[in-house]
Amino acid sequence: MRRVWVVVLALLVLVPIAAVGTASWFLNGDAIKTRIAEQVRRATGRELTIAGPVRLAWSFTPTISLSDVSLSNPPGFPHPQMAHIARLEAAVTIKPLLERRVQIASVTLVAPSVRLERDAAGRANWDFRPPPAPTAAPSAPSQPSPRFLLAVGAFDVTDAKIEWGAKAVTAPHLAFDPQSGYVAGSVVAAGQPFTIAGTAGPIGDAPFPLQLHATGPGVKATLAGTSAAATLTVEAADLAALSPLVGRALPPVHNVSLSAVLPEPGAFRLQAGEGSWGKLAFQRVLLTAASLSDPGTFSAAASIGQLPLSIDGHVGSIAALLRGPVPLDARIDGPGLAATASGTVGTDGQAALQIGVRSPDLGEAGAQAGYVLPSFRTLNVAAGLSIAPSQIALENLRLTSAQGDLAGNLTLTTAGRPALRGSLTSTSLDLDMLAPPPIAPTASISTPPPAAAPLATPQPARVIPNSTLPLAPLRAGDADLQLAAASLRAGGVTYKTVQAHAVLQNGTLHLEPVSAAVGSGIAHATLDVAAGATPPALHATIQAPGLPLGATSPGTLDIHADLAGSGDTVAAVASTLSGYAGVAVVDGRVPNEALERLAAGVFRTIDVPLEAGGSTTVRCAAIRADVAGGVATLTALALDTSKLALTGSGTLDLRDEAVDLHLRPQLRVGGGLSVPLRVKGTLAAPKVTLDPGAIASGRVGIVLGGGLPADTCAPALSQARGERAAPAAAPVRSVKPADLLRGLLR
Repeated sequence: MRRVWVVVLALLVLVPIAAVGTASWFLNGDAIKTRIAEQVRRATGRELTIAGPVRLAWSFTPTISLSDVSLSNPPGFPHPQMAHIARLEAAVTIKPLLERRVQIASVTLVAPSVRLERDAAGRANWDFRPPPAPTAAPSAPSQPSPRFLLAVGAFDVTDAKIEWGAKAVTAPHLAFDPQSGYVAGSVVAAGQPFTIAGTAGPIGDAPFPLQLHATGPGVKATLAGTSAAATLTVEAADLAALSPLVGRALPPVHNVSLSAVLPEPGAFRLQAGEGSWGKLAFQRVLLTAASLSDPGTFSAAASIGQLPLSIDGHVGSIAALLRGPVPLDARIDGPGLAATASGTVGTDGQAALQIGVRSPDLGEAGAQAGYVLPSFRTLNVAAGLSIAPSQIALENLRLTSAQGDLAGNLTLTTAGRPALRGSLTSTSLDLDMLAPPPIAPTASISTPPPAAAPLATPQPARVIPNSTLPLAPLRAGDADLQLAAASLRAGGVTYKTVQAHAVLQNGTLHLEPVSAAVGSGIAHATLDVAAGATPPALHATIQAPGLPLGATSPGTLDIHADLAGSGDTVAAVASTLSGYAGVAVVDGRVPNEALERLAAGVFRTIDVPLEAGGSTTVRCAAIRADVAGGVATLTALALDTSKLALTGSGTLDLRDEAVDLHLRPQLRVGGGLSVPLRVKGTLAAPKVTLDPGAIASGRVGIVLGGGLPADTCAPALSQARGERAAPAAAPVRSVKPADLLRGLLR
């Protein structure tokens, strides 16, 4: 019996002493550092550094403590380290080691951090495939040594962090209890807290079950399956609620669900319900792929206003999208509209696409979408679209349509102050045919009429509007745009060799040159607008000789002006206007109705109406106004027709619209009939009376005889044109009194 107790005592004392001695020989601090570093190097090609001390607490489950542990990045990465752990403690059960099983009873990690990044070649630092071994001479195959099996019990993690780029996820606490299998903890991403709960384990070499849930503001994620294959499901009621997580504004898309089978390969599916992105409203969105590494197929049903759209196409793999641009091939179809886009896109907002647009009538399609667009018919557009974080560019634009063509390049820079730059050319463009169709009014909910406002004091009517000038866009950004058109039609007139260059810088617009060959001359114009000044200042010049009057009139029109003013409304600019303006017409036609209104005082006085309807030939019409401080002085005023000659002078105060004109109309009736008139009042309410100051002493208001009116065309046209030689009016043709009266009285 005594011998039995001796044997038992030996087993209780000597075996633990032998085990501790053996472990001390194999597991001293330096040996542990060297052994672990070597094993990590063989498995990953990375360097593991244990800068702190290694401590061993001996018991039947000895505890190993490591401090200041770092795992290196491969060469070529921005940062030398991929991971770091402030302190690691592991309690290892000794008995399973004799059976080549590493059973870790508990693991404690304090302040572990991992930085995920890519090198210049796009390789990820979480790719732990070891580098290829150097080629060596063949040797006899060696028998692999039996591997240890690993099992992990409880673990406890505090103050963990995972970083990628400027983003980070922190885990204040995560824990696993092997007895119950519960996993619990919390995670913070972009300032948003998430609760982690679920079950796992037992954790070992063999695949173990996982059922983890993460719940946060507006989102729920589930990882279900095993450690070898699990399905990740993410659900969000509103995608916009996840904007803080991605650091950018997301569109309000509802009922978003994502599922992916991990690890690769595994099916991927992204689905969303109703939502919007700007003016684009989605009814359905679906993206599927055989795996994260395979190209995906997408489809969507959407609309803009009342214009329904179907969108479908192919996109590169989700895994490749995380590394950089991926290929995209998309098509958009709708009533009267078809568009395509092919090229590459990236998650950072960059894209390089070749786009195409076809439409039988762009204006009609725009009206359905709620936009006023030019009515390009049989439209065909092709262009390269380049999108960078701060720039959008249309390159090699080619537009053809029934109304003409356009080609060129446009670039919009959005960094800092927005700027639009580019140039456009056209061989032919008809702006008169581009009038967009009216947009149908949308139905609105009827509301009770507002309470009657107190009666306002009537304001005197004005002809010059007090509307605000559209200067705000000039203050919003910069531009440098050029246009060259071989032929451009606008307002019924065809302009040739059109050139225009607009430069907008810090609220100041300079438009020069603006030139075009039209009729027998070349028109030139300039425009300067200082929208940023207080008050805004405007200066315009135009020299346009020989403009055609139109297809129904063979005559010509000359316009010469140099005017400057200031203010932010039309009335304010008019009240400060200075400069001159001259208009000259030769061999035109004027409706008789307008001529009757012009000389109403004459014909009311003698009670002789003009011929109803029709028109009268205008030998010449000329007006020249010199303007100073908003007061226009008429230095030339002449109208010479086959039935009436009129000259005049006077002033027009643009500040209060006061009129003070002296008119001398004279009928071409034999020796002539003249009624000097004076026009007073305002532009809105002029008053015409006989002009006693223009009647010779001892005569009545109506003067008969005295010969035909003198030729007033030449001097008036000369003044209106700024003393420029130009085609003269046809000579005055003598009119027989009987013929004229017959025409007046019939």
